Amino acid sequence: MHENSFGLLEEKVLKAVSVIEELREGNRRLEAQLNDSEARFAEKKDECDQLQRTLEEARAGLQSVDELEQKRRTIEEKVGGLLSKLDSIG
Repeated sequence: MHENSFGLLEEKVLKAVSVIEELREGNRRLEAQLNDSEARFAEKKDECDQLQRTLEEARAGLQSVDELEQKRRTIEEKVGGLLSKLDSIG
């Protein structure tokens, strides 16, 4: 009877060791995947930050264009008014 109990115990211990080895291997794979995912996340975050800076620069450039367009309209109106005065003199 003891012989059978030891055999059963040995079988269960070997099975437990096998499961532990499988879990450790799975854990190593998951850790590698996590490291890869973290690296890709960092790259994407850097890309996102760069795109955000580019967007901010574009918005600043657009504001400058709007300001220049407003100045152009003002100058055009003033020149138009001066030309009208010159025409009225002439």
